[in-house]
Amino acid sequence: MPSLEQTAQLAIDLLKKYKVSDYEISLGSSSGVSTAVRLGEVETLQYHLDKSFEINVYMGQKKGHASSVDLSKDSLNKTIESACLIAKYTQEDPFSGLAPKDLMAFDAPDLDLYHPWDLDAQHSIDLAKACEEIALEQNEIDNSEGAEVSSFQGEGLYANSNGLIATQSSTRHSLNCSLIAKRDDDMQTAYEYTTALDANDMESPQQVGMKAALLAQQKLGARSLPSQKCPVIFTSRLSGGLFA
Repeated sequence: MPSLEQTAQLAIDLLKKYKVSDYEISLGSSSGVSTAVRLGEVETLQYHLDKSFEINVYMGQKKGHASSVDLSKDSLNKTIESACLIAKYTQEDPFSGLAPKDLMAFDAPDLDLYHPWDLDAQHSIDLAKACEEIALEQNEIDNSEGAEVSSFQGEGLYANSNGLIATQSSTRHSLNCSLIAKRDDDMQTAYEYTTALDANDMESPQQVGMKAALLAQQKLGARSLPSQKCPVIFTSRLSGGLFA
């Protein structure tokens, strides 16, 4: 299977027969596994493998964009042809084009984003079950909406007609648990999760399960307030949304 660099070079070679003044190429490849468990039973076990190709072509101040998930030579050529056709019939935009070459990140730093996790199917099942099991043992936890473990790794490439070719690899691992708490006729749902680039930085399944249970318990007994002006305390997980 060709590497992203080889695929990018193939696309660049194909571009030579088209009359474009500039181009940008983005390539992506990702793989991973995700496992969902509910009430001790495996609900889903999925393996993921995705690839993508995107291109922007510039004909003067005209821009065309096209994309594909097929990285074969024939598909790349058709995608480039589509982008060129769009650019040909697109209105000129005086602000369209690449940034000046001296602003390009030819010497991009390594951000230490790649930490692969050797997670097989059975281990992912065991982690999800352990998380849900301890959560269901907690007082007033009546039911579970499930626990899920996932691990993904990917590589991205960017290239343009200024001679820039840059790649970046990254990983993303996560564990989450969603529960239902009940007290008399009052039922509340809550969830907790942990996510990290490095699996060693994630909270344990037991910690996630206990926190999810606590959050569900804390919501029991909630009631509506009449309209009024009063101080409001937000939970920490809402902090990002306050400034979005």
